[in-house]
Amino acid sequence: MKKELKVKVKFFSETNGGRKLLPKDLLSVGTYRPHFVVGDPEQRKAIINKNNTNYENYLGVAFIYQQGTLKAEKEIEAVVVTIYPEVDYSSLVIGATFTIQEGHHVVGKGEVI
Repeated sequence: MKKELKVKVKFFSETNGGRKLLPKDLLSVGTYRPHFVVGDPEQRKAIINKNNTNYENYLGVAFIYQQGTLKAEKEIEAVVVTIYPEVDYSSLVIGATFTIQEGHHVVGKGEVI
């Protein structure tokens, strides 16, 4: 069952380890579908082993709403929806902090509000 979550997120600038280019907004090219990894929002690298396998619980989400203009290093509020019915999203509760990851690349951080 899909669940909607209200979040506040900040995407890092390229000089802070983020993407070279942000989309004009999170909804402009269809649906932006990164992974949230619950934990320390100050983490800047994915936790992987020597075989390039991650140890983290990747929670796939899709952005369906954003409030405000998307700019690097600027916090905005948004709404995401969970996308995988077989994945346990129970750690995404109000107050949970997370990193936003595209594969092994940490591109931002946020909190469930």
